[in-house]
Amino acid sequence: MIRIDEIKIPAETYDKNSLRLAIAKCLRIPPEEIREVRLLRRSIDARKKPAVYMVCSVAVATERQEDILAKDKKHRFSIYNNKPYRIPSVKKAQKPPVIVGAGPAGLFAAYVLSQAGLSPVLIERGEAAQERKRTVDAFFTTGRLLQD
Repeated sequence: MIRIDEIKIPAETYDKNSLRLAIAKCLRIPPEEIREVRLLRRSIDARKKPAVYMVCSVAVATERQEDILAKDKKHRFSIYNNKPYRIPSVKKAQKPPVIVGAGPAGLFAAYVLSQAGLSPVLIERGEAAQERKRTVDAFFTTGRLLQD
């Protein structure tokens, strides 16, 4: 399979068919020659409003993979290697790792460390979940931000 990054499609016209057509144009092949498309990553680029784009990374299977890669002088394409990430196992630490903050990154770090066989300590100084919800709801209602 061929990996292609940075395929930009206007957000208002984005769908599976428009993605397939953009891939075919990028590879300079007819859309019918595309056997399989795997969406690897999709994000929104809204930096130049009102033009909003979907930016995709894809893996594409086609009969002419070798020809396409050989003709790619600008190195826009690469061979897609589907290697799933494996969490390495870790020897038990003398002291448990400490994670400060239970936001998305902190929770993910705690999850990965626990999957690796460690027992992380997660520290959060924020409000309890129910109190935090009331604070956030009040912010959206009144627009006032509470400060410490």
